[in-house]
Amino acid sequence: MKKTLYVPILFSLLLLSNCRCGKKAGNDVDSPENDTVGQVENRDSTLWGRMGDGTTMNVLEFITDEGDTLYLSKMSEETEQEGEMIGSVRNFTDRFAVTTRGEAVDDGASLLTCVNVSQLMGTWKTSDMVLSLYADGTAGNGMANYSGWKVMNGKLVLAGKVNTEYGETDRFDTLQILRLDEDSLLMVTPQHETIAFGR
Repeated sequence: MKKTLYVPILFSLLLLSNCRCGKKAGNDVDSPENDTVGQVENRDSTLWGRMGDGTTMNVLEFITDEGDTLYLSKMSEETEQEGEMIGSVRNFTDRFAVTTRGEAVDDGASLLTCVNVSQLMGTWKTSDMVLSLYADGTAGNGMANYSGWKVMNGKLVLAGKVNTEYGETDRFDTLQILRLDEDSLLMVTPQHETIAFGR
């Protein structure tokens, strides 16, 4: 039986996940008033900004929302592991969410994840569902009551409400993004099931 038949079941059974979220400026996709996902506690190490024209094959010139310019190596000298690029560097106006290896974030730090958030936004579809990620941080979904979204620590976090025997409660589902391009989005649920979306 094809995995796509399990999509409605999977999304209704996604586990509540602890995410990392901070109060740093620029954490919201577009509107700082949108704090639906921001209710999740713990630390979010995401840096927000755009790429500079000094970006090369091996180094990202990353200009943060605060105006700092960082040169981040795609390859870690210590681990010899390459950072994960999710989406592409299409231009120097797209919004990116970046995490780095280690505690120090300065010139020469190595990349852990880099997500093109502008490329992630929009409407994604499978044969069973539609997932819409809007620029103001709100979300729409035909299979669950998702109302907000955010990229945290290189993962997509969907927020909404779920009815339980104790009443309505907040719901936060974390999905790992495996691949992102103009026309396809591949993600993994907490149950390790893969979901392939198209435009």
